[in-house]
Amino acid sequence: MNDPRIPSYPVVHVTVHRDGSAHVNVAGDHRNYPAGDLQETRAQVTAYAIAVAARLGRGVRMTTTDPDGEWKLGVYPDGEVVDLEPAPVKGRPAPKTGIGQRRPGFLTATKPEQATGSTTALIDQLAEPATALPRDASAHLPVAGTRVALLKFSTGDTAMIGPPAIVGRNPSSVVPDPGGSQLVVVSDHSRTVSRAHADIGWKGEALTISDRGAGNGTAVTRPSQGRFELTTGEPYQLLDGDLLHLGTDVTCTVAIPAEPIRRER
Repeated sequence: MNDPRIPSYPVVHVTVHRDGSAHVNVAGDHRNYPAGDLQETRAQVTAYAIAVAARLGRGVRMTTTDPDGEWKLGVYPDGEVVDLEPAPVKGRPAPKTGIGQRRPGFLTATKPEQATGSTTALIDQLAEPATALPRDASAHLPVAGTRVALLKFSTGDTAMIGPPAIVGRNPSSVVPDPGGSQLVVVSDHSRTVSRAHADIGWKGEALTISDRGAGNGTAVTRPSQGRFELTTGEPYQLLDGDLLHLGTDVTCTVAIPAEPIRRER
């Protein structure tokens, strides 16, 4: 199908190589993924596209060139990924790009009741100035069974936590080589959030946060326990519904679905 609800711009252009490395380009924002597990790379680039859709609050187009074929996909804020039939060139049949075949790892969420997830810093330059958050923010879609969580900041930013994340006002200025961690940028004009404020990630089934020595500290408010400050460097388990306090002015709600993300068969 060709979904008329998806504007023609921006397009997430993805190239995945046999060694698991990949390159993504969205409106001039280039990102490279190192060689590694092919399936995990597919999941990561899909998660990135979903993050773009979540930030824009609408579907986006994603074109992928992969060792197993080429696809034109529609990616939506709630984590759904669908095939888009390419429009045929006048006088020519539509190109055979693998559309409609089983995708090799560009996954489709089954729309869990609380969609969640994670990826890299959200692409502010593609978005309109802060609008309402999408009804269901999207899921990071790693291999089936992986836990994910959604962070919704009071600044209007969202982040989807599957792989480890470094959260802050400008984490790349402090951590130029994050390794396997994603960098989540919080648009804090008050500057009470540190450039690299906290680490958030999964340890087995537990989502944890660790303050990185932020100047204005990190705290958690939980309905059953009230507010408590975190000790620098000590991981603390987060639960669904927790409210994070980053510095003095920015808060963040934590949403964790009851079930891991499943994969369409």
